[in-house]
Amino acid sequence: MKITSVETFAVEGLNQPLMFCAIKTDQGIVGYSEFGEGRLAQGMKGLVRDLSNQLLGEDPRAVEAHYIQMIRSTRMAYGGATWQAIAGIELALWDIKAKALEIPVYELLGGPTRSHQRVYWSHMLSYQVRSYEKLGTKSRLDHMTTYEKS
Repeated sequence: MKITSVETFAVEGLNQPLMFCAIKTDQGIVGYSEFGEGRLAQGMKGLVRDLSNQLLGEDPRAVEAHYIQMIRSTRMAYGGATWQAIAGIELALWDIKAKALEIPVYELLGGPTRSHQRVYWSHMLSYQVRSYEKLGTKSRLDHMTTYEKS
């Protein structure tokens, strides 16, 4: 299996876009990740593009080796947006590996640690969804639109 392309895209949120990464393989598996808020959308796209150039044609399942390679290649840009971009790529690689093995990602990271997990929505629009009648609006999430295509 080889990486054929790495793409980023942003989806417009309420106050700022949310950044996503999609890594495609020659076997048709696509790994996805969400890696932050995109006030720096164009800069993040550039970081992901530059970091991912070294991954094209490589086996995506060597996640840790790729992570180390990206960290080493950016040693002068420690932390911040650089690490956010690396995280977006790394998470999409884990997604590919899990899909190839037909298991959930958490199995690759040591398996379940609890039988139940509370979930939350930190987007702050849950009030609008819960209280739409009080607000005199329809319960909807159509504010989530595509911010950019590539």
